[in-house]
Amino acid sequence: MSIKGFRLVIFISIVMFLGYILVSVFNNPIPDTRQTKTSFRLNADELFGGENSNSGKNNSLYIEKAIEVRGVIKDLTKNDDSYTLYLQGEGDNGILCEMQDDFHFNDNKVELGDTVIVKGVYKGHLLDAILLNCILVSENLNE
Repeated sequence: MSIKGFRLVIFISIVMFLGYILVSVFNNPIPDTRQTKTSFRLNADELFGGENSNSGKNNSLYIEKAIEVRGVIKDLTKNDDSYTLYLQGEGDNGILCEMQDDFHFNDNKVELGDTVIVKGVYKGHLLDAILLNCILVSENLNE
């Protein structure tokens, strides 16, 4: 086999391997948070206190894990078919909770100022903490 033929075989092998990786990554179903075991239960201030202490050392405890967070609803929004809850955090910080696709505000009696417990997969934070695939565990704990 010539050098050109050998290079072509190597190139095709690499392209097939990368194609397999891409198909594997993008075909993974989004996990249902209801079926995921809760790793941590915190209130909104504890989430930020844990991350800010020890230069973010505790941040790795929550990354990519399902956590439950108790907080006060500061904002409710709908974008197309997705819903977002924004929980008040420490100071100006908050927790952005992207709800699962099957969540609808009109099915859940939540309003601004209600204290709720939200479960979601923690992705990290910049100014706000980010939880994805969230569900309401308990709603309106003010009553």
